[in-house]
Amino acid sequence: MKRFFLRLVVFLIPVGLFVVFLELCVRQMPSDYQQKRDQLLENADSIQVLILGSSGEMDGVDPNQISLYAHNLAFGSQTIYYDRRLTEKYAPSLKNLKYVLIDFNYSSLASEHAPERDFFYHYYYGIDYEGRKFCKESLLQSLFVYPSKYLLLQIYRQLRSPATTTGQKGWQGGWPDVMSESEMELKEKANDYYRIEVHLIEEHKESVLKDLESLLLFLKSRNIVPVLLTPPNYSGFRQYLTDEKPFLSHDSISDQLTQKYRITHLNYFSDDSFEKTDFHNYNHLNREGAAKLTRKIDDFIRTCEDPFSETK
Repeated sequence: MKRFFLRLVVFLIPVGLFVVFLELCVRQMPSDYQQKRDQLLENADSIQVLILGSSGEMDGVDPNQISLYAHNLAFGSQTIYYDRRLTEKYAPSLKNLKYVLIDFNYSSLASEHAPERDFFYHYYYGIDYEGRKFCKESLLQSLFVYPSKYLLLQIYRQLRSPATTTGQKGWQGGWPDVMSESEMELKEKANDYYRIEVHLIEEHKESVLKDLESLLLFLKSRNIVPVLLTPPNYSGFRQYLTDEKPFLSHDSISDQLTQKYRITHLNYFSDDSFEKTDFHNYNHLNREGAAKLTRKIDDFIRTCEDPFSETK
């Protein structure tokens, strides 16, 4: 029996050391969540425009293209639940904040949160989803947070070439490539994506709108201008969207919010000035497309900043 336990200990020691090594590496890897937070706090007195939202804004709105000092606090799959709580937490520190861009599209209305990303808001921002606890994740991120099949590759790349992942103003640089989806792939995505979205919007709309309206009221109470933003989708994809339900629901909610709170909705969903060369895929812009979209947003902000404008 003693020999068995001795062999067990001999076996477990290298395993334990390997897990400790993985955990140390994981906790030293650069994180977009951490870097965007740190840059936000470092430049809190300068920030005049805050960009919220999911991957459409994360990759599609370049803060360097905005005439006022802007910061991109959008993340992949970020929902209005977190948009609201991030803003409520950090807006008091942003003394010169004037505008907040809020993602408003089918995905933002159809989802309360992305469970696989909840830990990062807990760990880096101290924000929990509905009081969820992260005991095991906090203890061993290497086992319970990161997908194991990618973890070793991530660690190898980081050890070989340590680098940050986010540039200045929370901007990651955007996608450099041009979309390559075939017509068949676009058609399949259109059929699948919006069939799912119709169901999810009806399921989550009430709670999502509650958070959205709370966010709008919070901003208005601080004399900060909220702006709803819908990034463009590729025209070759939009031609296959034959179900009108999500469009009608989306437009109806937009009309209600803009009238009730007297705010602007910058809706570029069907903007045909965006061509195939502006897209990374059917609903995400590449670097060139991001510059084009952001210049349009900046044109709106410049109009609001005009002392003779009636929209201010």
